[in-house]
Amino acid sequence: MMELKQSGVGPNGVPRANGNVDLVVPAKKVAEFTALVDGMEFEVMHEDLGASISAEEEESVSFKSSAAAAVDVTYFNAYHAYADHLTFLRDLQAQYPTRSEIVTAGNSNGGRPITGIHFYGTAAGKPAVVLHGNVHAREWITGMTTEYLAWYLLTNYASSSEVKSFVDKYDFYIFPIVNPDGRAAGDATENVGLRNYISTLAAKQKVQLFIDIHSYSQLFMTPLQSLARGTASAIQAVYGTVYEYGPICSTIYQATGSSVDWVNDIAKAKYTFTIELRDTGRYGFILPPAQILPTALETYQGFRYLLLNMVL
Repeated sequence: MMELKQSGVGPNGVPRANGNVDLVVPAKKVAEFTALVDGMEFEVMHEDLGASISAEEEESVSFKSSAAAAVDVTYFNAYHAYADHLTFLRDLQAQYPTRSEIVTAGNSNGGRPITGIHFYGTAAGKPAVVLHGNVHAREWITGMTTEYLAWYLLTNYASSSEVKSFVDKYDFYIFPIVNPDGRAAGDATENVGLRNYISTLAAKQKVQLFIDIHSYSQLFMTPLQSLARGTASAIQAVYGTVYEYGPICSTIYQATGSSVDWVNDIAKAKYTFTIELRDTGRYGFILPPAQILPTALETYQGFRYLLLNMVL
């Protein structure tokens, strides 16, 4: 896999000036490709993309559920199989049964439930904060980061007055993997289930915040520039990770009919954002497990900024 470092074609074939282009080149075409880009600056990201994916899978671990052991931060030291994500959510909910519940937003095309966790502090029924990850199966870091946000808020509710204020102010609905078929291996079935679920929330308690979590590129996208600027700064303050921010069309490429469009225009959410997590191409979708926690920690600080600065 190679990255061209000059102006070129961005995602979905849309030209993007002064951007980088990531290309997968078949082994038998490497010599031909190298000749074509003679004189251009490029970097080889993965000598063998398949081998890189296999190596990452080998580093994944099985999450062992235990009634005697609390879910803890060590879960975020490695990637996990789909079944482990379900176990994690159920175990997390079991630790806080009086202020959380497991929820489903319908089933996937393959019949798997779109599973999430709803938590709410002192009482349920407040304005909703909805997050989802792993729309695209290859974006493993998004499910892990989304789970971290749920884990952090629930585990610190009793010890942090700030976290308690967040969870007492909003109902949180967090869906780490909304494409379970792709993650385990038709988006239409999943879209219908999520749409219906969010429509119900909007009618019942209103949607305050919706974030569609993706990777990779380090982008925070919304027309709300003051909040975007503050969120990017909060993320950068942790490890120096720089996020570009701005409207989707000018920051990455034109995209119509996306989840944030629908949640904004139809569900009437007050705030909608799309985030592209680490990195900017060195590892791409094959982000090493060692970067799971750093990504999650800095993302929480951006999320915290939003929770502190949104207006009901």
